[in-house]
Amino acid sequence: MFIKIFPPPRFLFLFVLFLFSSLFASAQTATLKGNVKDANGQPVVGASVLLEGTKKGTTTDAGGNYTFQVAQGKHILVISYVGTESQRKEVSVSSDEAIVNDFQLVTVGELTTVTVGSRSSTVRTRTQTPVPVDVIQIAQVVNDIGQVELSQILNFIAPSFQSARQTIS
Repeated sequence: MFIKIFPPPRFLFLFVLFLFSSLFASAQTATLKGNVKDANGQPVVGASVLLEGTKKGTTTDAGGNYTFQVAQGKHILVISYVGTESQRKEVSVSSDEAIVNDFQLVTVGELTTVTVGSRSSTVRTRTQTPVPVDVIQIAQVVNDIGQVELSQILNFIAPSFQSARQTIS
């Protein structure tokens, strides 16, 4: 009885082909990395870094750094963060490269102040009472708000006052 130790040549050929194709496929990626800072030069934690048109991306760490793998070719890198203007940059990637792209985000609005208000421009007039009291000069506001019924005027001026219209049926 004769036992074959080596596989047939076609299986050996397929194995070698698979081995080279997997090595070739892994060599076609590159590393995108960089740093994201705000206008003051401080690192931005949690900024979104995405490749446009794909779901591939990451967020920045505590030092404002990001890193991820991409395929070779041309990509558009999109950096965004709350309260800043999104930035886009075209990146050309060839195989086995580490490409560094640093960004400095520009603030577009003030996010440090929270303003809570009502529809009226008047402030509370009696604050030392057990409950808040508003003194409303109806003669002064009637022409400004365009309401004619007292409950509608109070609904508009004092947000804490609620009155629903009752129908007679």
